[in-house]
Amino acid sequence: MPVTIQADKSYPYRCINCALIDSDRRGDCVITAHSALSHTPIKLERKGGKWSATPDTAVALSLPEHQGECQDRHLVFANEAEFRSYLSQHGEIARLAPKPLPLTGVDQILKAGHPPLPAEATCPVSGRTFKPTLDSAWTVRDGKVYYFCCPECKSEFNKP
Repeated sequence: MPVTIQADKSYPYRCINCALIDSDRRGDCVITAHSALSHTPIKLERKGGKWSATPDTAVALSLPEHQGECQDRHLVFANEAEFRSYLSQHGEIARLAPKPLPLTGVDQILKAGHPPLPAEATCPVSGRTFKPTLDSAWTVRDGKVYYFCCPECKSEFNKP
């Protein structure tokens, strides 16, 4: 099921991580997703920089993409029981030992689902070549991962 961000208008995404990454440039917004197991609607809202989830028991599964595919590795569930039930039905994912992450723990979700780091990257804003780390600023746009030499370059990149 698609994931959407409602901000100044509605924006569709393939997975919760893609929506969370892009939410940096959306300000206050509501992300709507559906539980991968029960299809229960789940909302993640940011107001004034603070995230809240409905239901507040919602958790995320977040693993690095595999062969460029994110949809079976970035999922949400209404609660931890659904998360565990899903893992019991998907042994290939369960073997990776994912942890249920509180949906409001956006930084944790993004770090857990971080794509593999390249040996080097070129900042699309400054043109500087550097070795990215897990702490490097990054974003995904149109399916491509961009790394930035500094947070200011990411802010500049995200300007409308």
